Amino acid sequence: MILVSSVAQAETRIALIIGNSDYAHTQKLDNPANDANLLAASLQRIGFQVDSHTDLEQKKLRRAVASFARKITDAGPDTMAFFFYAGHGLQVNGTNFLIPVDAQIEAEADVPVEGVSANDIFHTLRAAGAKVNVIVLDACRNNPFKAASRSMSRGLARMVAPAGSIISYATAPGRVAADGDGANSPFSAALANVIVKPGLTIEQVFKQVRIAVHEQTNGEQLPTEESQLLRDVYFAGQGDQTQDPPKIVVPVTPDPGTGNKDDAQLAFFKALELNTLEAYEDFLNNFPSHKRASQVREIIKSMSDEQMWLRIKKADTIAAYRQYLIAFSAGIYASEASERIQRLQQQARLDPQPDTPKIEDPPKARDPQVQTGTCGAPHGQYRVRGVSSNDVLNIRSGPGSKFPIVGDIPPNGRGVGVEDCATNNSNWCIVRYNCYRGWASMRYLTQSGGGSSGGGSAARLYRVIDHIPPDMLNVRAGPGTGNHITSRIPHNGINVQVANCRKVSGYRYKWCVVTYQGRRGWAYARYLADMATGARPR
Repeated sequence: MILVSSVAQAETRIALIIGNSDYAHTQKLDNPANDANLLAASLQRIGFQVDSHTDLEQKKLRRAVASFARKITDAGPDTMAFFFYAGHGLQVNGTNFLIPVDAQIEAEADVPVEGVSANDIFHTLRAAGAKVNVIVLDACRNNPFKAASRSMSRGLARMVAPAGSIISYATAPGRVAADGDGANSPFSAALANVIVKPGLTIEQVFKQVRIAVHEQTNGEQLPTEESQLLRDVYFAGQGDQTQDPPKIVVPVTPDPGTGNKDDAQLAFFKALELNTLEAYEDFLNNFPSHKRASQVREIIKSMSDEQMWLRIKKADTIAAYRQYLIAFSAGIYASEASERIQRLQQQARLDPQPDTPKIEDPPKARDPQVQTGTCGAPHGQYRVRGVSSNDVLNIRSGPGSKFPIVGDIPPNGRGVGVEDCATNNSNWCIVRYNCYRGWASMRYLTQSGGGSSGGGSAARLYRVIDHIPPDMLNVRAGPGTGNHITSRIPHNGINVQVANCRKVSGYRYKWCVVTYQGRRGWAYARYLADMATGARPR
């Protein structure tokens, strides 16, 4: 028996549960109807008024949502609304659609007509006025209509949760969730089991579900959530609040090699619980050879992909989408990025060749000295090195020698500005020289006038690598992730000074004292590369 606290009883709790299994015109699913029945029973145990449906056609699905919204409004502002959908779902150009059982989809244009927009449902629920909205989507099964259009992507796109809401996905954005070999999907089974436990906030419930599903699917499925809840909310009551919930402690100083197995396991589950890039990266720093490391690397890759796409989609330019394709050529949104490039080219009547990053027409004269004409040279403190007197340093339209040449710098060119660098360890950065702007290899550039007091070679400078915005490189008070963060260096940070590197037990790479824009601290050498050679600090 579950006892709901007086706090929970004071609010009205209403749930709409939908499970679509028996599809008429596409692949049937075994478990969504079972999932709906299982979760409905769990919600009823903890005091929810449940309206449960299975195998809804489009008209009935829309009516069920409208009826649900009216009940929320009638119940008043102190209402918790819970919406659950299991069944086929897909995204088209970043918009999510839930698929009714009578949908007939043969082309991309059919989706808005035959499906039900998840965004429309969320807007309807938000307008109904509940204090708390919980939206749960176990709708990430593989896209059964993928032959209709490549922009009808697998999985669902991340949506922004409005204030007072939490959106939970059965798996990470753009990924596919398992329908399950048993009577229920792994996600729905875990949620139905955890949701009835007293003393867990909503966020804690979904964290426990994430860990359980990840373990049951051997790392193939990682549920995520987007929360904008403004207070602690409990599904099954607060329970005994005199005892603190158990906490997983990540060891500050790991043992050599893979570290203590128990410590590594606890650190892994803590990373899953936090579900942040920094938490996963800290696990890899501490346990780079652990059996879970490969899973964590895939999680980091997926999260970086998603974060970069959100930024790129907001920019909505050809250059931005190409930047995404350079970083994630086989990424979750690669097909959508390619289609958006084509659409923008058609709208602007652009030539489909790669963008030419010239600021203006190149000057006719190729004077090797710094020019200070209308293009604003000099742009920076870099000069060319290692280029023969009868050769030039090419400036290209992208980060690599396969991209077209858009300009060049003479072998003794000075005043070169460096603006940004590729996120991977490719030694290619965006540079300015006279009226040219494009990509050049940092192997052939060095800071002018740098070097030791004895007149030796130029001092080595480093740049941040393998970070995708908005991620940043942490600078800490000491060598190791157990030390607090004192500052951060942007994902594209350059001209980082490095000194006094030290080997720390349990880390593959060294920790180094770094200085960036006057701030000094310790950073992990794994994420720094020599701007000229690409080598890690030693």
